[in-house]
Amino acid sequence: IYADKKAKVFELHNTMVEAVAQSSEELLEKFFMGEDLTKDEIREALVQWLEQTSLPGSMWQMVGDVCHYDKIMVDDLFGGSLNIPERMSKVWIDINDLIADTLQITPDEAFDISRHDFVKNCFALSEDTLNSHNALSDAIVIQAIHESLTI
Repeated sequence: IYADKKAKVFELHNTMVEAVAQSSEELLEKFFMGEDLTKDEIREALVQWLEQTSLPGSMWQMVGDVCHYDKIMVDDLFGGSLNIPERMSKVWIDINDLIADTLQITPDEAFDISRHDFVKNCFALSEDTLNSHNALSDAIVIQAIHESLTI
């Protein structure tokens, strides 16, 4: 982590962990006592949240950019592809493929295109978002690209 970004990374991490911790009194107490949540606790809280926020019969669609990287993280969290919650789609939408198809270029050529440059003139995103390269700003950019190319 870059020294000038360390405080922001920890702030975002704590925000995420606190959100997970709010799923139960036990986790919230653990969080406020300064204890780390385990991967199992985070996974269980995420599964509970998916169940509570899903409409009956609906699926959570995963969208990523060159999403095999994201898929590895999700597989690690859930203990493999076969353990992903039922309401989470096992098929991912990859914006790299959407960009390649839209521009009629190869996936390798799409990979070399800056996502931030791709959306800069198309969407009303703040300069802070466009100039940041962290998980939150990248997720906003991915969402903007996905929404524009799948409508």
